[in-house]
Amino acid sequence: MARPSGPSAPRTVLLVEDDDLALKSLTMVVSALGYIVLAVSCGEEALKVVTTKDIHLLMTDFHLPGINGVDLAAEIRKSGLHVPVILISGYLNESVQEKARDAQINVMLPKPPDLKKLEDTLVELLDQSCN
Repeated sequence: MARPSGPSAPRTVLLVEDDDLALKSLTMVVSALGYIVLAVSCGEEALKVVTTKDIHLLMTDFHLPGINGVDLAAEIRKSGLHVPVILISGYLNESVQEKARDAQINVMLPKPPDLKKLEDTLVELLDQSCN
């Protein structure tokens, strides 16, 4: 598996997922790649995290209690934090994809994500954010 590299490794991923099993699984996968994972179960918790922690990438589900993943990404961008965003959802219909593009989400992956595609996407986006 690829390991994060560069002057500021390890990188921190904020993972937002309301399904406990998916949250634990994704946390294990992303951690195994060498990234620090801050895992929360709702958008409101994520908004608190970004005010207190340095994050390098947001990975979020679309359907969350309260604020959805697209609106969460938009709120984080409005706050001035411009980090890459991965949206993972089982509901990537045309409407969701359009909203995600409007919110400047970098990558949309179906749920459950292909692990190799997820790994490649993380490495690519975090390498870009280092430069």
